[in-house]
Amino acid sequence: MPPIGYLTGGLDFKALYYDISGKYNGVTDPKVIEEALKGGAPLIMYGELITDIIQFVIIAFVIFIIARYAVKFFQGLEAASGPSAEAELLTEIRDLLKEKN
Repeated sequence: MPPIGYLTGGLDFKALYYDISGKYNGVTDPKVIEEALKGGAPLIMYGELITDIIQFVIIAFVIFIIARYAVKFFQGLEAASGPSAEAELLTEIRDLLKEKN
């Protein structure tokens, strides 16, 4: 997500981790981290979680804004068109039934 990278100044949260064994503490090279993971090193990759949470919040916000404007748009269309012919007919039938009773 390039806009997020621009906003964070190019920070890469995926490289953040916690090494339980203490063997790889301070290593920031992604190749070394990948090899450590393949070798079975006990690393907690919390940076990926942070990245996923940030992406989720941004995407959820965008979808919320789109849905909000879509609802407003379709409500405006419905109000402008007025009741349909079927709705008018059903209203007339209802009124006639009320008059008979």
